[in-house]
This record gives sequence, structure tokens and C-alpha cells, in this order.
Amino acid sequence: MDTLRKIGYKVSIIGIIVNSMLCVIKLIIGFYSKSIAIVTDGFDNLSDVGNALMILVAYRLASKPADKDHPYGHGRIENMLSQAISLMIMSVGVTLLISSVKRILDPQTLIQDDRIILMILASILIKLGLAYYYYRIYASTKLNSIKAQVSDSLSDTARNLVIIASYAVTLLTGLNLDGYIGVIVSVMIVFNGFRLFSETSSVLVGKAGDDSLIDDISKILSGHPQILGVHDLRIHSYGPAINYASADVEVDGSLSFMKVHDLLDTLEEQIKDQTGVILTLHGDPVSNDKESKKLRSIIKDAISPYDGVSYHDLHYNESLSCYHVDLSVPYSFDLNKNDIVTQITDAIHKHKKEIEIQINVDRH
Repeated sequence: MDTLRKIGYKVSIIGIIVNSMLCVIKLIIGFYSKSIAIVTDGFDNLSDVGNALMILVAYRLASKPADKDHPYGHGRIENMLSQAISLMIMSVGVTLLISSVKRILDPQTLIQDDRIILMILASILIKLGLAYYYYRIYASTKLNSIKAQVSDSLSDTARNLVIIASYAVTLLTGLNLDGYIGVIVSVMIVFNGFRLFSETSSVLVGKAGDDSLIDDISKILSGHPQILGVHDLRIHSYGPAINYASADVEVDGSLSFMKVHDLLDTLEEQIKDQTGVILTLHGDPVSNDKESKKLRSIIKDAISPYDGVSYHDLHYNESLSCYHVDLSVPYSFDLNKNDIVTQITDAIHKHKKEIEIQINVDRH
């Protein structure tokens, strides 16, 4: 976490310096040229400065160690501050949208100066360089706040291209598009803020873990010779580089409790060392006798026509005197239309009528 905090500080300071410079440049040329579109973009750079300052505060708070009230640490403050940033972006966008509409209703003649185009071109190159810098940092850290800066920098570049195109049209034809371009720029600012708010909200609500991380953990678990199956792998993020996970693994039911316990402990440590994820494993004993193998074949054939449907944890429950299996069914699958439980039960009874089986349905 200390490394991420240092990276966050460095990125924030660079963002403050660069965006402050761009803000001053754009406000000067905006007021000089009487262009509401350029002034709007300048104020957007000012909001970027505020965003960078908030990120500085976020990393200082997020780096606090876990305590009694927050056993998983304070990492999610990074997402909360990202939401605050998004609300600030949307607020700035709405304010500038109102100003742009007023400029359409009361247009002003723009000052025509070729140097303005050169200055906007320079700001485009600076923003592209900043976006590339942010992207390289995001690629190595996967921090949402840095991802937001990449998106914002590219949006700034797109807006500047629109502004320079409209200004060139004014120079060549005398057609004043300034107010209309100001509206377009303002709407883009609001949209960018809303998108960031949606992404960070999804994380706080409980977004599924990173697919590549899930694949890495699954490969490690599945690659162990004593692990017969892996299911219900879920990752819970509590901020940058703070990930907890849980999963069920199938093991041979004939293994002793102590051997299974040692096996799961070893795998949990291996996952932590290789991925940094703190994993809790639950062992599901599975029967591997001749009858169980036959039942697996029957179940596999019964579910084969349905995409996304799978099964796990087939074993004989001595307490209930019946077989038990968990059926994993997608949320999109209509159980009323296709009674897959009855289909599996009928197929098993066709094989041997006296077999009792309990089928538990999990949705995913």
C-alpha cells in the first residue's frame, strides 16, 4: 500500500502542475478571443486540478492500516473520492452548459488570431502526453482513480480537437459556432463525470472481481493434482491491492480431514504469494465410486444442451441417505420453462429407480 500511495502522490502532483498550466493558458486565450468554448475547457482543467488534490487526500486516508472498526482497511476511500470527483465534474459541466446556451442566445464576435490555434494544438499534445503517462501507471496499478484520469485526459483531447476545428471554421467562413461547441464540450464533461460515477458505484455495490485475477487463481487451484474441481470463486475488493476471496474446491472424500486441512492451507498460502489475494477455501468431499461416476455421466448428459449450466459437489450424504449435487444455473436461465431438476431426476431414476438424490440450485 505504501508503494501505491507514493505512486498516487506522484501522479497527483504531476496532474496539478500540468493542469494548472493548461488552465491558465486556456483561460487567457479564452477571454482574449471571447470564446466560451475555450473558457469552458479552461474551467474543466481547473476542475482537474481539484480532482488531483482530492486524490492526494484519498491516498493519505486510504493508506491508513486496518483497525477494529475497519478490519479490511480503508482502501475503498479511493472509490468514494472518485465518486466525489465525478460529482464535481458533472457540476462543472452543467454550469458551463448554462453559460454556453446563454452564448448561443447572445453571440459575440471572436477575436481572430492564428496564435490561438497554435496554443490549442500545444495543449492537445500536452494532454496526450499526460494521458499516456496516466495509462502506463494504470496498467501497472489498476487504480480506478488513475483510470479516471486517463479517460478525462483523452476526453480533454477530443474536446480540444472539436474546439480547434470550430475556431478554424470561424476564421475561414465567419460562421460563429462558439456557443454550440461550448454546449457540446459541456455535455461531454457531464457524460464523462456520469460514467466515472457509474463505474465507482459498481465497485462499491459489489462488482465481480477482475477476470484475469479469477483466471489466475482458478489455474493454480485446478492445476493441483488433488483438486478435482473449483467453483464459487468470488473476489471482494477493499481498495487498491486489497483483495479477499473465497472458493469451494472438490477433493476426494476418502482423504482424512487433517490431510484436506493441510492441503487447503498450502493452497491458500500459494495463492497469497503468487497473486496477493487473501483466499479462504472450503473443501467439498466428492464420492469417486463406480455409482458416482455413472451419476456424473448422467448429469453431464442432461445439462449438455444448456449453455452455462454446470454441476459440482456430487457425493453420497450418509446422514440423509441420499446423493447430493449442486447445480450452477445462470440468472438468465428460465427454470420454469426448462425444469432441469426434474429432467436430471428422471434420467437418474431411469438408470436406477431406487436412487435418491438431492439437487440444490445455485444461480450465477
